[in-house]
Amino acid sequence: LRPNIIKTVLEQNPNVIAHSGKDKPYGYVDWWPNNIGFNSLEEPYSNPDIRWAVSYAIDRQQAIDVAYDGAGQMNDLFLPDYASLKPFKDAIADLLEQYPTNKYDPAKSAELLEKNGYAKNKDGFWEKGGQVLKLEMGGWQIYADVGPVVAEQLRKNGFDAGFSMPADYSDRMGLGTVNGFWNGHGGSVGPDPYLSCDLYNGKRVMPTGESGWSSIWRWKNEAYTAIIDEMGTVPMGDPKVKELFRKAAEIWLKELPSVPMIQWFHRIPMNLTYWSGWPTAEDPYLNGAFWHLTWPRIVDRLKPVK
Repeated sequence: LRPNIIKTVLEQNPNVIAHSGKDKPYGYVDWWPNNIGFNSLEEPYSNPDIRWAVSYAIDRQQAIDVAYDGAGQMNDLFLPDYASLKPFKDAIADLLEQYPTNKYDPAKSAELLEKNGYAKNKDGFWEKGGQVLKLEMGGWQIYADVGPVVAEQLRKNGFDAGFSMPADYSDRMGLGTVNGFWNGHGGSVGPDPYLSCDLYNGKRVMPTGESGWSSIWRWKNEAYTAIIDEMGTVPMGDPKVKELFRKAAEIWLKELPSVPMIQWFHRIPMNLTYWSGWPTAEDPYLNGAFWHLTWPRIVDRLKPVK
């Protein structure tokens, strides 16, 4: 359930809990951290400066506060916030300071755009060569709360941005025919970040107009691809994985092929009226997603309330 809905359910039904009980964020971090993506093969978002300008124009904490009533968490890369991946995030802490992906800095955004020949027009939008800088973000219904908030932030900072939920959104994203979109990363959960890193492998990228679900981010960097290919040959647990991850992260952060936004939470209501033994923060034996293959393990743990 979306945050405003599950909050109401938890308040009105004393027998219903979420993974975090009745407290924010009303759930747990899923393996699907969300970023705003582009078609990085096409102008103007083939330019890293423009992608960084988008990032600096977004106030993520405000978006979380407005859209989720504060029941959320920022994402600074493309990895879920799991203990198994923390050593790798710790290894690039200095890089994240050098490349502050969560920083809201409209002045820096403007500086990057002006550097690339953009100027504000009479309507307050960035324009270059008679072309207004548009960002047509797409998404499906799960983004109906946060998408419009972020679009409005971008508009206030000069982007002709919008958020829509067209019926063929997934097709447009897969073909690269929309220049901006919301999506998550179904990759690593541990013990290393290889699967998530490989989502940006240049060998996965298809030309605009061809189905590109193997890499919807449509970003190519030969040096990054070579590092990830090498990482794929190194055994899990080998210290070299961390070394390679740092090299890859430095390229990724400098180029910023997608804009990190939010950790994705599963906010699932669980009813205590007839059954106990649900997975919670106090007993986190499994995630609570009933659409995942692990659901029978939860059913096996449930006990009837007498």
